[in-house]
Amino acid sequence: MGIFRRSSELAAGDELLDALVPPAARTGAGPPAPGEMLSAALPPTRDEAMQVPTIARGRNLICGTIGALPLRAYRTMSGMVSEVDPPAWAANPDPDYTRLWTFANTLDDLLFHARAYWRVRSRLAGGFPGSFEYLSLDRVGWSSRSSTPLPWGVPSERGPGYVLTVDGRPVPDQDVVRFDGIGGRGILTDGAREIRTALALSDAARRFAGMEIPVGVLRDTGAGLDPDEVTDLLAKWESARRSHTTAYTGPDLAYETEGSMDPAALQLVEGRQQSSVELARLLGLSPAYVGAPLGAGNMTYANLDAARRELVDTSLGWWISSLEQRLSMDDVTPRGTMLRLDVDALTRGTTTERWNAYSTAFAIVDETGARAMTVAEIRDREASTPPGTRLPDVPASPAELGPTSSRPATAAPSSAA
Repeated sequence: MGIFRRSSELAAGDELLDALVPPAARTGAGPPAPGEMLSAALPPTRDEAMQVPTIARGRNLICGTIGALPLRAYRTMSGMVSEVDPPAWAANPDPDYTRLWTFANTLDDLLFHARAYWRVRSRLAGGFPGSFEYLSLDRVGWSSRSSTPLPWGVPSERGPGYVLTVDGRPVPDQDVVRFDGIGGRGILTDGAREIRTALALSDAARRFAGMEIPVGVLRDTGAGLDPDEVTDLLAKWESARRSHTTAYTGPDLAYETEGSMDPAALQLVEGRQQSSVELARLLGLSPAYVGAPLGAGNMTYANLDAARRELVDTSLGWWISSLEQRLSMDDVTPRGTMLRLDVDALTRGTTTERWNAYSTAFAIVDETGARAMTVAEIRDREASTPPGTRLPDVPASPAELGPTSSRPATAAPSSAA
């Protein structure tokens, strides 16, 4: 499908088909016809985007920071919100990978493509999911119920005419958890031009780095010299510059420096810095977090805690909410249960600040005698073990674990003596 199209050629359903073709399969069809406007830049691939340092740093910041946050569960009881035990899968949704890996890759798909998928791997006795499998987007497709396969991608809306497939096989809707971005089509599409610009500037800098550019020009204003004389003249000129800082030229020669190319003249440095600022805006991050120049009028912070709170409030909040609200829906957790990523693990203050806050919370007692925060809750927040508690025995060596497997094995019943 070409990227140059006339509006008169758009038929019903063409927009849907455009969304079903992967970016790598959309190839140009030659230059546009006279008077025809160039369409939006061809979306880059994720691998191309990750070659831009600003994109890579912003992606790692968003996905890595949120993926490392603990997941907690809350429930409203008698008009009060209380913390309860999280689902069994909360510590590790996909048993084959760490929680950080699963959450980071889910956010990666949301960032670049505005869509991500998990498949239910097992269910508990009550019917709720017990574990999941992260699905990379190259495994997910859609087929029409009329058996006409679609090459790739996702319809803009779920409809009765399409069924989701994994590895080419239809999967029931109830076995798939679909995460949706907060809007748009992902930065690969919405930021295609800016990412392409950053790649072009990087290519220009690379070409300049491998090119020998003269710092000056000896211009012959006379009858001219033959090639051998030119070579000899340049060799003597450069040798003289190594021992003499003052130069002399005859009446037929003029030394010129203006017009010689350098990064400053080409504004490559300024162009790449501005590109980093625009990409930071595309990612929803302050330029400081991706190493871009701040400029004038930017906020400053008295401490690291304030900077991290600003990061959560203005940049990470919508990504966090996307995960929390989807995982709190009734097809994943029981109604009334809310899953929340613990941002306190990111914005927590110093040891002195934390214990002062705990002391205040412990001293607050309601009319029933209940404290705002108990010692057990404080220990839980600090991930500490009460004194005298005996931890369960753990294997001393990997050999004691028995046969290893990529999937958790069901323990065999012990035989009677």
